[in-house]
Amino acid sequence: MELWPVGSKYFKYVLILVGVVFFLYVYKEFKPEEGSFFPSCPLKKYTGLDCAGCGSQRAIHYLLNGELLSAWQMNPLFLIALPYIALGLTYKRIFKDPKICLFLRDKIYGLKATYLSLIVIVIFWIGRNLV
Repeated sequence: MELWPVGSKYFKYVLILVGVVFFLYVYKEFKPEEGSFFPSCPLKKYTGLDCAGCGSQRAIHYLLNGELLSAWQMNPLFLIALPYIALGLTYKRIFKDPKICLFLRDKIYGLKATYLSLIVIVIFWIGRNLV
């Protein structure tokens, strides 16, 4: 009998867990600016401008190595957005009450929140290139 047969409901979770552990290991052990296998930003490459996500890979590396200030310097918006993203990925598992889940989906992750997030990202994107 297999531990996690391909057809089982746990198989995809095991695959996701393995992928996440691999991702975290690579980003902890290797500096993105030194590793040629990390993707580079096409906007930065062709225009010299930073996009809103520039520095996120380095921020992940520094965060995993406990260097919060260095991570903040790489991309502060990424660090601010992490709890919001994590809640969005897990709120259905954390909150079992359908009313809370509906509130979160509609108010915190609804259309207005999406537009607000987009505005914040664009302002950050413009601001980081003016400084």
